Amino acid sequence: MAFRPLLKNVARNPGLFKQFIERRLNREEKLDNRFLANVLGNINPRQALLKALIDELTSQSLQSVDQLLKTAAFFDIQSRKICEDPHLLRRVFQMRNQISHEMDVDLNQPNGNRRRRTKEQMIEATTILFQVSENFLKEVDPLLEKSQPKST
Repeated sequence: MAFRPLLKNVARNPGLFKQFIERRLNREEKLDNRFLANVLGNINPRQALLKALIDELTSQSLQSVDQLLKTAAFFDIQSRKICEDPHLLRRVFQMRNQISHEMDVDLNQPNGNRRRRTKEQMIEATTILFQVSENFLKEVDPLLEKSQPKST
């Protein structure tokens, strides 16, 4: 089953949905006439706006605290239910980004330009990411289940 159709409950926070619409209509400080025409010309303008929101949310990789909590907010999930300490999670994402960039190793440099990390640091960071992922899925899963068509 495709994931995207299950996201129709994504706009559970009407205030954020309205902010998204305002921001999307006003790209680069001017009215996005093409987007407005596509929405108004659609047989179901609300569905067209939901599709645009889902496109935006699913285009992100959720590899930052801000992206993760922004997506959670559209499901009307409080950030503390996802992560109790956003500053700690931000450090974990920074570590993840450093590791990703260190994959481009300069073998002519001592230690290949990599930072040293202890096994304990890596276990702690991984545990935090797994916990945040579990929290996010526990909150979103019931909402997605409501979106699934009933099988007969």
